[in-house]
Amino acid sequence: MTAETVILLHGLVPSPGALKPLQRRLDEIGYQTLNLQYPSGHWSISDCAQAVAEDTAALANESEGPVHYVGYSMGGLVARLAIALARPKNMGRMVMIASPNGGSEVAEVMAKTPLMRLAYGPASVELTRKGASEISRRIGAPDYDVGVIAGNRTLQVFASLLMPWPNDGRVSVEATKLEGMADHAVVKSSHPMIARNPETIALTCRFLATGRFRPVAGGAR
Repeated sequence: MTAETVILLHGLVPSPGALKPLQRRLDEIGYQTLNLQYPSGHWSISDCAQAVAEDTAALANESEGPVHYVGYSMGGLVARLAIALARPKNMGRMVMIASPNGGSEVAEVMAKTPLMRLAYGPASVELTRKGASEISRRIGAPDYDVGVIAGNRTLQVFASLLMPWPNDGRVSVEATKLEGMADHAVVKSSHPMIARNPETIALTCRFLATGRFRPVAGGAR
């Protein structure tokens, strides 16, 4: 296998459908893609990462080209842990889309509500600020290029009031930032729609190709 590969990981709602438009675009421009499904609504983030690591171990070892990752929402945290467990020999770049690297204020409320924990599983508790900081403590800052995309629009007005502005109704822009990230971008989108947003798709493709979301002054990448 010589093509560059992109592993796509969905968020807490266990469906890869949100990443289908991005997957189609990546396929069109020549990437080999793997849009995984895993039981994010029933397992912990660590268990999800272990499953992803096992499912991609052969690919990580055999691919002659770079292996990139794109994680949407919780999928970004799963990707970071999966890489720590089974790092590809040709590690590429990673794009995190609306991932709560600093935790989600909405998750703080969910963690205190038994019905919400029952509905969304143990991972919902790990998306709190404490849970996200524990993940970062375990694996440290990335030593590969990571680009982070955040949204600044919301359809969930009440949820938006629970966190600093700007936010996407689930995660504040500030909470998406990750120590050691290579670049950060903000798009006009809500959390449920951001992975399908045309600007998000364009920015993701650019970052995977160049390591930056937009050209920088002086002609450097």
